[in-house]
Amino acid sequence: MEADRILLALEAHLTPKVTAAGGTLQICDNPWEVVDLLKVTPEKWRLILSFEDEESIEPFNRGGWTAGVFAVYVQMHKGFAANRGESIYKTSAAGRVSLTHMAAEIRAWMRNIVFPYNDDIAKDDSSHIAFTGASWVDGTEEKGKPWRVRRMDFKIIYALDDPATDQHPDGEVVIVTDNFAIDGISEDGSQYIIVLHGLEVGRIERYNEVNDDPVSNDDGWTLARIPEEANFYAVLYNGAPDGRALRYDTVAGDAAGTGSGCRICAVSPDPSAYVVVKNGVPDGRIPRFDPA
Repeated sequence: MEADRILLALEAHLTPKVTAAGGTLQICDNPWEVVDLLKVTPEKWRLILSFEDEESIEPFNRGGWTAGVFAVYVQMHKGFAANRGESIYKTSAAGRVSLTHMAAEIRAWMRNIVFPYNDDIAKDDSSHIAFTGASWVDGTEEKGKPWRVRRMDFKIIYALDDPATDQHPDGEVVIVTDNFAIDGISEDGSQYIIVLHGLEVGRIERYNEVNDDPVSNDDGWTLARIPEEANFYAVLYNGAPDGRALRYDTVAGDAAGTGSGCRICAVSPDPSAYVVVKNGVPDGRIPRFDPA
């Protein structure tokens, strides 16, 4: 995931809502451009979206997990009431909603965005855009102006595109694959080693294969469903059966994935199991053990 795709999603989501509410949307590439825009009185109320910063969330961030910070500025006319302060919280006689009401609407629009459940967006509450604070913009340039400005800050945690595995955009849609994978067998042969972004993150028990287990044309370590066998997945290496992994039924709310075939998509919330998807649909679970 990169900031440009998040901005495209925000623009597509916010533009019709802002237009329907009688406003305009502008996107800025830095806080200084915002300052220049705010010096100009808009014809309508205005929403300015600014991409502020990206911050690594870990000191050594091999997975590329990043906190993207976005600022939203709501600029509205003060109106002509005798007490202009009322425009902060009261609807005008002409039907113009208050600034705090509009800011609350926009905040709800932002917080209602839910990104797909995949390895690019942090799980649980972090899959939403989080509101982190709001303030009045009241600098020298704003003194005596006929409008007010409310700033709101938002944050979302996402993984940067991995140059080793993600397709370079070049005008095409980047499809992020599921990155959990079997990477080998433990020294005693009793477990398969599970990696994420090249790092060992867990293990699953290894059982002996059976003569009629399926084969494939795939390279490397892969999983496959076994016809008429609900209790195991077949584990293959370069298309040949190598062993089996214990299978449990999927649980409501398990993650969906991308791509075809069987693959490990996610870790269950507890985290006692790996969630397996088949052709992108939750298919089952495999008991998970911590790395040795």
